[in-house]
Amino acid sequence: MYIDKIILPFIALLKGINENAHVYYFHDPEFIPEGIFLKLIGKKVIFDIHEYYSEVIPSRLGVKRTFGFIKLVSNLLFERIPFYFYDLLVFPTTSIEHKIGIPSKSITLINLPKIQDIKK
Repeated sequence: MYIDKIILPFIALLKGINENAHVYYFHDPEFIPEGIFLKLIGKKVIFDIHEYYSEVIPSRLGVKRTFGFIKLVSNLLFERIPFYFYDLLVFPTTSIEHKIGIPSKSITLINLPKIQDIKK
């Protein structure tokens, strides 16, 4: 249910503010507005970006494909503008970082196992 994607991040935000943490770290796109709010009240925020949210979020809302204006607006709302608020952006691959990262505040942490390390 979509209401959960609004209410649960808000509840988590209230609990997080209560904790008064030094750093807030999140990776779910539903927390983008909460991350911006935390920055606006002076908190340090790290956003771990796993995919192109401008493509993922519209599909979660039932939009099959994004074209033209919708794609531009979702890119601005879910990536370009919010990313300037956060203190650090963490990417799983260099290709995603190069496409949407901000060089002065981005880092790539590749967390991929080697196939030979998997035991049978």
